[in-house]
Amino acid sequence: PIVRQGLEKVLEEEPDMRLTGQAGTWLELVELMESRTPDVIILDISMPDRSGMDVLQDLRSMYPQVPVLILSAHDEKQFAARTIKAGAAAYLSKMRVADELVSAIRRVATQRAGGQSGE
Repeated sequence: PIVRQGLEKVLEEEPDMRLTGQAGTWLELVELMESRTPDVIILDISMPDRSGMDVLQDLRSMYPQVPVLILSAHDEKQFAARTIKAGAAAYLSKMRVADELVSAIRRVATQRAGGQSGE
């Protein structure tokens, strides 16, 4: 919860971004996705009820149009390539600064918009 609260504070400062929901578990995420479709999903690999890699695979299957940015405390060298190969749009360590996260969100959202207009 503290990481999600911090993320919310970071995004509040960005006039072009809005946090549309928060989920601490896979079931909460599924419920949220039933009522809204975000531009970007920010996902941690470590979740209390399921593996983040399993969640990523399910999200890619259920919502292929929504890019997933992995934000994790796990070492980038160990997990980044694996998550990108599994379908994540980007991987960012929680050790990065807020500006890097905001830039990554914008980049992922822009890639999504670009991909949709080109289809």
